Amino acid sequence: MVKGIIAGRILSSTASGEKTAKTSGSKLIGDKTKGSVNIRNGTDKNINLSSGASIVSSGNLSFNLDSSASVSAALSPSSPGTSTVSVTASSIGAEYNLAKDETFKVGNFSKSVVDAVSTSDFSGGSSRQISAVSKEDQVNLEKSLMEELSQNAIGDMGSQTGGSEILAGEPVSLVASAKAFSSKVGDEAENLKLNLEVVASGVAIDKAKLFEYAKSILKDNIPSGYVLRDDQISFEFEFLNENSDQFRFKVSFSANFLPQIKSDEIIKKIAGKTPQVVENYLMGVAGYARAEITIKPKLPSFFRVLPHVKKNINLEIVADK
Repeated sequence: MVKGIIAGRILSSTASGEKTAKTSGSKLIGDKTKGSVNIRNGTDKNINLSSGASIVSSGNLSFNLDSSASVSAALSPSSPGTSTVSVTASSIGAEYNLAKDETFKVGNFSKSVVDAVSTSDFSGGSSRQISAVSKEDQVNLEKSLMEELSQNAIGDMGSQTGGSEILAGEPVSLVASAKAFSSKVGDEAENLKLNLEVVASGVAIDKAKLFEYAKSILKDNIPSGYVLRDDQISFEFEFLNENSDQFRFKVSFSANFLPQIKSDEIIKKIAGKTPQVVENYLMGVAGYARAEITIKPKLPSFFRVLPHVKKNINLEIVADK
């Protein structure tokens, strides 16, 4: 790996936008069943039950007392103390809508001495699945919009470089300066919208110095009879880290070597010739692959020849793609 230092400067750009996506989460919502029970105390002592005390049905469905209850001791084995109190299911769902005369276990008491019986049919319990915002929805939406705004920032910073600099790939810093989701995690919503503003920083590198550095590395790899032009060198940047006022990048170069052509001699040979004659001639030139010949103004085919005046011929040599 070859190391080097090239002058550059920090650029910044602010980009904002909004994006909407379908939610993927789900949530169970509904109402809790309500009813009332008659608590029966068959013991010889008064019992006191606090608000929220639990009673459990024969089907193992739990309910809670809506208020505290005091139940007197039994007068006799056949005459228990009683107290009527309202109850609410511990969870949502229609399965809690129990019929009248359901028998419940009360707290830690044995059902044989203390129980509760529903005084009427329980009702009101329901449940349903809804579309809801998940944490993953927020994460994915922010990531997608961040990528879009990053490209906008890259374009803006690229326009700040002018012709003497080149932007070193992706931003070296991308920070959300403002973010607002339309819904919170768990909220019922079929769509989620995000408004986002980001501040990006990038590094602009002196283009001439970069090309000079690349050619100094590639010069020993240029085949005999070929040349290397700036417009035939491309770069890929990978930001590594920042240390004080220096930014470290891994830079990959790729280049197309073009045949070393004597343009003046070729133009002299093709001046005044038809496109077919020109192509036949160029096929004998080292490195030739194909030619694109444009003659202006457009003329009928039998009049189409290259200019006789050599200065009116522009010969451009590029790498074949």
